[in-house]
Amino acid sequence: MADIDEESFSRQNSQAQLARPVPGPSTIVPIDAEVTLSNGVKMPTIGLGTFQVKKEECYKVVLYALKVGYRCIDTAKVYKNEGVIGRAIKDSRINRTSVFITSKLSPADHGYQQAREAFFESLDDLGLDYLDLYLIHWPAAQGIPMTSEQNAVKRRESWRALESLYKEGKVRAIGVSNYTVQHLEQLREYAEITPHVNQVEFHPQCQQKELLAYCEKHNIKVVGYSPLGQGRLLDHEDVMKIARRRNLSPAALLLRWGLRKNLPMVVKTVKANRLIENLKTFEMEITQQEIEMLDSLEENVHYCWDPSGIP
Repeated sequence: MADIDEESFSRQNSQAQLARPVPGPSTIVPIDAEVTLSNGVKMPTIGLGTFQVKKEECYKVVLYALKVGYRCIDTAKVYKNEGVIGRAIKDSRINRTSVFITSKLSPADHGYQQAREAFFESLDDLGLDYLDLYLIHWPAAQGIPMTSEQNAVKRRESWRALESLYKEGKVRAIGVSNYTVQHLEQLREYAEITPHVNQVEFHPQCQQKELLAYCEKHNIKVVGYSPLGQGRLLDHEDVMKIARRRNLSPAALLLRWGLRKNLPMVVKTVKANRLIENLKTFEMEITQQEIEMLDSLEENVHYCWDPSGIP
């Protein structure tokens, strides 16, 4: 990514204002810029993902994203970029309370005491006094076979740690990531606090309808990651057809589809123009027929990680 200064920021903004999408249906279904979690915490509906974005590139991307309007940054201990993200937040000079920061517990840090120590390490690396959302990243522990029942024991210890951090006011909301219905059922048997969030892979070829219905029933907000299907859906014939009709990027279209499902979306890009294009999803609409066309792409395929084999 090229260096981003104030001049290029202004130029990109001007181009974004000129490149308006063609009108969609006459009535645009309002999409709020925030959703309210079960404990009353508000979370932005579009977040910037930072998986595999390293070092100085991550710093530039996050700083620019904050300048063009992103207010939700998603990271994790295993991404190894919390330090530069913290520096970008500080250098943006945006009020801390205006930025929603999510991080996640590494599979290497499962367990009560390990999870607490890992949380404070992340907090220190980010240079923050609190996190907005902290998630258990994966339902299995590193060093334990995926099919071992010990993973359930480790998950329980880690959840106790997250509950303690929440009660201490160190994090505003807690949750999980990549949990199946089975994992959530187990958790609800012993949890004092029901997860506020379950972050999972979500796109037209991985719609996870049973999981979404379960989470809605139990007031767990599903947040979708990899909404572009690891980039595989950007050149899908049906996606491109609708995107051309709307004069939109395929990415903005896929984000709009996800938002119409009432899911906040975490999307990654390191391109300045695409950071702006992705925000255009709030300015456009798609028809019910187009939604159904994207719905029909369901293949129940995970392009990232499939947790279904973890007991």
